[in-house]
Amino acid sequence: MLVAQTEEGLISLAQRFSLEQLKLWKKEKQFYCPSCQSPVQLKVGTKKIPHFAHLKKTCVAQHEGETDYHLDGKRKLFHWFSSHVEVELESYLPDIMQRPDLLVNTPSQKYAIEFQCASLSSSVLTKRSIHYEKGNYMPLWIMGAKRMKRLSTYMYQLSFQEWQFLTLSDYTPTLLYFSPSTNQLLKLEHLIPFSSQICYAQLVVLSPHEHTFHDLFSTHTQPQFSLHG
Repeated sequence: MLVAQTEEGLISLAQRFSLEQLKLWKKEKQFYCPSCQSPVQLKVGTKKIPHFAHLKKTCVAQHEGETDYHLDGKRKLFHWFSSHVEVELESYLPDIMQRPDLLVNTPSQKYAIEFQCASLSSSVLTKRSIHYEKGNYMPLWIMGAKRMKRLSTYMYQLSFQEWQFLTLSDYTPTLLYFSPSTNQLLKLEHLIPFSSQICYAQLVVLSPHEHTFHDLFSTHTQPQFSLHG
């Protein structure tokens, strides 16, 4: 968790603070979860980026544990998208009792974005997506790039879970992945299933310096598959 409530207001660790500042806050401030209002602790160590953690796992909006990979990924996605559109980090939606990693507001659409690194059952994914849609948010699932299994130029191996995260770009089936280590978003476009686990697709690499949030929804390639790819 990167956002916590204090008596002075919200603190977001998406901003860069010195190690000395964080250690001072840890001694002097009380932190609370913006969703459930229960106490959280500021963790400042060497193994994970600074973050907040519940003292007890009873938060209504906390679903899975967060790895450093996940924390770093949503922080970098926040910085990328917020340079082009209005973005909120870990904003709690009380009507549906969910806290997406990012909320993006554009003039035409609101998006609830999940940077999904952990495994997720079909029932949980469906439930969350339905709740977002009821709140007038379009759910957008971005997977950790560690999941991507490239077999050849145009051939990829997909798990059952990955098929669940399909979205559309210009009415074309698309899968989205993000790599915190390279700060790149990977798009698989023009997916054509060859079997339940193998598909053909075109890979597009998006970066913060060259692309905006809206490029996630544009098709960047034309289908050009070869059985000998």
